Amino acid sequence: MSRKIAPELQHVFDEDAAVDLLRGIVRVPSVTGTEGEVAKYVAAILENAGADTVELDLFGDRGNVLAVFRGTKPGPTIVFAGHLDVVGVDGWEAHWGDDPRRDPFGAAVHEGAVWGRGVGDLKGGIAAAIAAVQTFLAAGQELAGNIAFALVSDEEACEGMGQSIGIKRLLPRLREHFPTADLAVYVEPTKLDVYVAQIGFYIADITVTGRSAYFSKAELGIDALKAGTKALELLWAHDETLRGRGTHPLLGPRFLLPTSAQAGGLIAVPGECKISLIAAALPGDELNDAKAELEEVLRPVSEIPGITVEIAYSSARDHNVGGSPAEVSADLEVLRPLIAAAEAVRPGSGNISGAPYWSESPFFIGQMDTPAVYFAPGDISNCHTFDEHVAIDEYLDGVAILANYLLAVCGAAK
Repeated sequence: MSRKIAPELQHVFDEDAAVDLLRGIVRVPSVTGTEGEVAKYVAAILENAGADTVELDLFGDRGNVLAVFRGTKPGPTIVFAGHLDVVGVDGWEAHWGDDPRRDPFGAAVHEGAVWGRGVGDLKGGIAAAIAAVQTFLAAGQELAGNIAFALVSDEEACEGMGQSIGIKRLLPRLREHFPTADLAVYVEPTKLDVYVAQIGFYIADITVTGRSAYFSKAELGIDALKAGTKALELLWAHDETLRGRGTHPLLGPRFLLPTSAQAGGLIAVPGECKISLIAAALPGDELNDAKAELEEVLRPVSEIPGITVEIAYSSARDHNVGGSPAEVSADLEVLRPLIAAAEAVRPGSGNISGAPYWSESPFFIGQMDTPAVYFAPGDISNCHTFDEHVAIDEYLDGVAILANYLLAVCGAAK
């Protein structure tokens, strides 16, 4: 076998079965809000894999899965975490036409990759972690420590959802099993690098209200569009200020990006202007401070006579205005074997980097005092697109890396 899996695992590493596992999970549709069926599917797989505890939490059409493999000897507790939901598929079939990839949940194999919605974000990571555990246990290794799977609904922000409802429900149950853990590996796609840091963020929806008036009596109105334009100028200037405060070596600068602006009147002075924005924070930043600073930046607009400014924060995750930034040390003793396994199996991978996205690792860091990183096959740049795919060779290397990692940190020969 050319793949660099540990000799103790080679005789039980079934590459075809690992690929079938991935394709099977992709074939179960789970657009945000409809995760219940894939939760049932994955729960059954984990039960068949020998988990000591499998908790399937169904709520409406949604679902979480918490599975625990308990060791017979002392050792670390490793949590594999990820979200079961995927973004929508509008336009997918029209885009692909008669191409074999036209079914977003067909898990087509094409040009050495598995294609489909969610294969990268992040069912490839879930499948790789499950296949790694199956391989590790099938090799006759005695588990020293514990392995848990925390798989949740409602991570993706789409159609008014994405408030991390799933992990907020699951984490108290996980803490009943393990008040803390040694490492959480959240299986967002990293191209098999190790992301030890991520940005924080908040999304703000700003409503600037004035008073509408017929165009020929414009003097009776209070122009919300004009006030909104001033707000935009202040926001763009604030973005420059944030970017000038330095950068993070793995994440780059803080920033603020207005993403939409709407205003208008029926041949009249606009009485309302709405602006939406997203802002990024860096490890060490406090989101409450960022919120207060935004509100101070917009204060001159609220002081315009007749103008009111309201700000709503629409994506509360682990924080009431958004998601916290996070960072852990790459020198953690429990993390070093993962980096080494990646470098050994796939030379050029295992690089220490930062996530160009926000996901749910801060819940583990902040609420379980558990260091958390991102690691999985897949490339975030093709996720949420019609080109979402994961190369089979990279996926199988991911399985081998995680299996070797478990052998290194949790393996005890019988």
